[in-house]
Amino acid sequence: MARRRWLALASDAERDELVRAIRSLDADADPAFAHDAFDLRTRLLADGSADTAAAVGFLGGGVSDINLAAALVADGCAETVALVRREVSGSCRSRAARAGIPHVVEAGGQKDNGDFQAAAHARPTAGGDTPAGLVLARPILHARHLSESRAPVFVLCSGRGGVGKTTLSALMAAHASSWGMRVAAIDLDLACGNLAAAFGVGRMPDLGMLAETGTSGDEELMAASVEVAERIRLWGPCARPEHADRAGALAAPIISLAAATSDIVIVDGATTPNDALAQAAQLADRLCIVSDGCPGELASVSRMGGLAVRLGVARTRIVRIENHADEREEQNFSFARAEVGLENARAFRVFEGGEDVVEMMAAGQVLALSELDLACVESAAFCIASELAELGRLPDNPAAKRASEPKRRRRWWPFGSGRKERSA
Repeated sequence: MARRRWLALASDAERDELVRAIRSLDADADPAFAHDAFDLRTRLLADGSADTAAAVGFLGGGVSDINLAAALVADGCAETVALVRREVSGSCRSRAARAGIPHVVEAGGQKDNGDFQAAAHARPTAGGDTPAGLVLARPILHARHLSESRAPVFVLCSGRGGVGKTTLSALMAAHASSWGMRVAAIDLDLACGNLAAAFGVGRMPDLGMLAETGTSGDEELMAASVEVAERIRLWGPCARPEHADRAGALAAPIISLAAATSDIVIVDGATTPNDALAQAAQLADRLCIVSDGCPGELASVSRMGGLAVRLGVARTRIVRIENHADEREEQNFSFARAEVGLENARAFRVFEGGEDVVEMMAAGQVLALSELDLACVESAAFCIASELAELGRLPDNPAAKRASEPKRRRRWWPFGSGRKERSA
């Protein structure tokens, strides 16, 4: 039998201790060490096989060891996963069990929470329960759906309510559909989301009940969605708010499936950061932080920017969108100083649409709204089209190409008749 390969992660000073713990499970182990959490998961994805195991411990701050181990289990690219700590509490073992981590080893005592030989032949499966707390290690799409041609994932978040995030999500989905793209729209405001209402859909399959049954197979996940318009399939939210926390564990499996079966994934994230939003942010090709120019927006943008950095979202993947922008005012660049992570973020403006937009959204007429010649509609199309072009995924469609081109608008001057052109 071939010797099992081990990939591990620990601080430099603690590597010998982690090696001893690994050898308490596998006497012949000679582990190789990754540089950081992302390197570990990338190498497992590239090299993982039936004889590759992973171990995590003594990380020295930053990334949570139990959350990283849980993420490795969810990735499904390691034969088995071991979490090593000096002191293992009952709470830790309970969280590890919920996350499906096969081994919890107490350094020194070398106490394992399960039979290694039995667990070594059971590959971790994707879509299990996630531990409490945000997963602060950048996950990779589940191996069963990972592909070079997977759809790009756009996640919209805000840090506060009322900024128009759902309207933007619906408009972007409508635009992408009109360009011939298959759209997967996901409402991760699992407790109180209303993305379905924008398309005139009153009732959706209950993700909360799916979470209660503990099923996350492709057929069950697909059955939990509804085709709300031509080429637009929608998931979420829960019928009952109290089921939202449990249904949050389905975020990564749904995004993974959606990315494998569509041309673009648009996620309307929750206002309050939670596990579901963390999973979505870490899977995002573009994390769009939405603000609206109201008092307190700088603090909310700062919080979301800081969270994105701690989640390991690459700065090049972060986008800032100023919604309800006034065409008569210059763009506000102060957000670049709001938090580390936003200094290189691309900035977009979506202009105010007025009461007509509010009424059409309330009536479930986002598709009709997307066809109107309004500044807010046009600027929302520019956001999604230009980012698709940046990713090399803009469809070969005349309307999409037109939408990706910056528009020249007239600047309004309060005195005199002089006018100056500027770019939207």
